[in-house]
Amino acid sequence: MTTSHRRVSRGHSTSQQCFQRLLWLGLPLSLLWLTAPEARAESRTAESIWSQSDAQQRATSQVPLADRANISDTRCQEVGVGRMGSLPRFRCTVWFTPTPAAKPAAPVTQAAPVAPVAPATP
Repeated sequence: MTTSHRRVSRGHSTSQQCFQRLLWLGLPLSLLWLTAPEARAESRTAESIWSQSDAQQRATSQVPLADRANISDTRCQEVGVGRMGSLPRFRCTVWFTPTPAAKPAAPVTQAAPVAPVAPATP
């Protein structure tokens, strides 16, 4: 007695099955991406007519003190102004990553005052 093996079709083509697998894998990954914490960089820009180092110092002074250790990049350029760009001006931009805000401390609750209890008299 011979048994024939036949592939039973479930009504889906191979491309549909592949798409469904990608959908089931991609959906959780996309939700993970949407809920991931955001890392963001901020920048400050300043100009100076004196020098590039002055423009850089001015831009750095606009960064909050707590974030100055997190400066990741500084770029400066010389911009010509005036007639035919004869007067130099320096523009610097400083990029930094802000430190996360500290969570506020839980409020301290005080116990209600307890009235003194008089000793029992016999």
